[in-house]
Amino acid sequence: MANNEGNRVSNSNNNDKSTKKKGFIYWFRNVFIYHYIKPTISVIILLLIVVYLLRDVRSVVKPDITVVFGGIDILREEDMAEIRAIIEDEVGDANEDGEVYVNFEIYTATLDTADDYGEQNLQALDMAFLAEPSKVLFILDEEVHLRYDEDFFEKFSEYGIESEDEKFYRVNELPVFERLLVVDTPYYMALKGWRIDEKDNPKYIQTYDLAVRVIKRLINEK
Repeated sequence: MANNEGNRVSNSNNNDKSTKKKGFIYWFRNVFIYHYIKPTISVIILLLIVVYLLRDVRSVVKPDITVVFGGIDILREEDMAEIRAIIEDEVGDANEDGEVYVNFEIYTATLDTADDYGEQNLQALDMAFLAEPSKVLFILDEEVHLRYDEDFFEKFSEYGIESEDEKFYRVNELPVFERLLVVDTPYYMALKGWRIDEKDNPKYIQTYDLAVRVIKRLINEK
């Protein structure tokens, strides 16, 4: 009699465990797979995309300084290795991100409205000039530099730089540019004027300090 009671208790426990196990399997197969599997996969894919984008953003190296070139001549970055090396040596890892990176933005621009490519580049140059506070050092050819009013530029004398033109420094006779510019087109370095709304921004101030250092280095480089 006792054995029968024990067997019934044991069978009851086994049935409870089996029911629980069977219940989960039933829920997984008939509820989760049919109702939740697609949203779950979508969430997993979304998380993977977010992780990838965050990793990609972190891997983008921010420039320590940007130098903007604008003119009729086709200037190639591969021909500017010497100038880049000089600027990299001067600024170093200014933004302290572990990388030394000098960004060159080159616009083959012209005021000739019949030249569609040149006009598009001119518009892009205008955007870089007017809308980007981080871009303050410009090297422009004779035609393009006249596009912008002199009031848009800083006076070199205020930074201890001697120049025949107080706002545009002709670079063609500088040794480092003589090796780059094999054309007769005059090119000028210029320092874009301060934006009042950025005057208390430490990064903005640092950008100007770096630009002035670069200008002086390029002038004195042999």
